[in-house]
Amino acid sequence: MKLHPDDPRLTAHILGELPPDEAAKVERAIAADPALGLAVEEIQSVERLLATTLADGAATLSPRQKGAILAHARAIDAGAPVLQPRR
Repeated sequence: MKLHPDDPRLTAHILGELPPDEAAKVERAIAADPALGLAVEEIQSVERLLATTLADGAATLSPRQKGAILAHARAIDAGAPVLQPRR
């Protein structure tokens, strides 16, 4: 199996989302390609950072943010166009 460092299967593998046969193929590809090993290390680093950041509950939405998200979702369900975020 030939993988590119940006292949989403690397993240899926790290998160345990691949079936066992595909996970084994990805593991062999990682072992054979140092660039994939570096990509995996980077993905694992981001995963740890997110887990640490989100674990303490500091990254929760405010009631205003939750309300805005729910209102937008209800509008979309009612057939309103999807709004693009402001930059």
